Amino acid sequence: MQTQATTLNSGAKVTKNLLSRVMEIETIMNGESREEVEDISHPLIAEVMSVPVPDKFKLPTMPLYDQTIDPNDYLKRIVINNCSSIDILYKDTFTTMVLTQEQMVVTARCLYGFTGDSITPEGMI
Repeated sequence: MQTQATTLNSGAKVTKNLLSRVMEIETIMNGESREEVEDISHPLIAEVMSVPVPDKFKLPTMPLYDQTIDPNDYLKRIVINNCSSIDILYKDTFTTMVLTQEQMVVTARCLYGFTGDSITPEGMI
């Protein structure tokens, strides 16, 4: 089992590598070919997957929908990224991520449901 100091040291190395990779990506995107940019489309997967997960880490969960209330009221969507339903952040996740209202950019875009109803998000991150 890793000690906290070992984990922090490992995290510092990963952070340093990530910053180096970000600078490399910026250089490539500022003038290189499309093929080279496509090669770096997911540059952080290996680094992210190699960082140990804290012992008490728990993924945020959403209670099961029991169909007793309106589904739109149940979801309470508050953040949407480029109007894509796969990028919706639920209120509990937003809070867990320690994001603030000031970090959101106001948007006039709407999210349309399967029944044609729409919801206006509070903003985009």
